[in-house]
Amino acid sequence: MIVAMKKIFVITQSQEANETVRCLRSLGVLHVEHQAAPQSQDVFALQEDLSLASACCDVFAQTRAEPKAYSPGERLAISDWKAQARHITDLWKRYDQLEVFGRNLANSIALWETWGDFEPEEIREIKQKGIYIKFYFIANVEVAEV
Repeated sequence: MIVAMKKIFVITQSQEANETVRCLRSLGVLHVEHQAAPQSQDVFALQEDLSLASACCDVFAQTRAEPKAYSPGERLAISDWKAQARHITDLWKRYDQLEVFGRNLANSIALWETWGDFEPEEIREIKQKGIYIKFYFIANVEVAEV
C-alpha cells in the first residue's frame, strides 16, 4: 500500500545524528533523501555493481531452480563475485541465443518435413555425379481446359 509521506526536517547535534537516524529507521518512518545526489566515481562503480548483482538475481529468478542448502558452518568461497556474476549473466545470454536458434531450427525442420525423409549426404553424392536436385513448391492451381 502506498501512503502519502510528509516532509519534515530533523535537526540534531552531529554526535547524535547516527542514533537519531537509527531510532527513526526502527520506527519505520524514515526515507532519506539527498539534497544533491552524490556524484563520484565510487557512486558510479557501486551503481554498476548493483546493476550486475540485479541482473544475476534476475537470472536466478527466471531459472526457477531450487537453491542449494548450505549448512550453517559451510560457506561458498568466491574470490571474485563480479567475475562469477558476469559469467552467470553471460551464460544466460548464451542460453537465450541457443533457445532462439532451437526455435528457428524447429521451424526449418517443420518446413522441410513436407518433402519427406532424405539424407543430405546422399544428395551431395548425387551432386558430385553431376545430377542436381532442387525442391519446388507449387500451390494448388486450377488449370482451365482448352
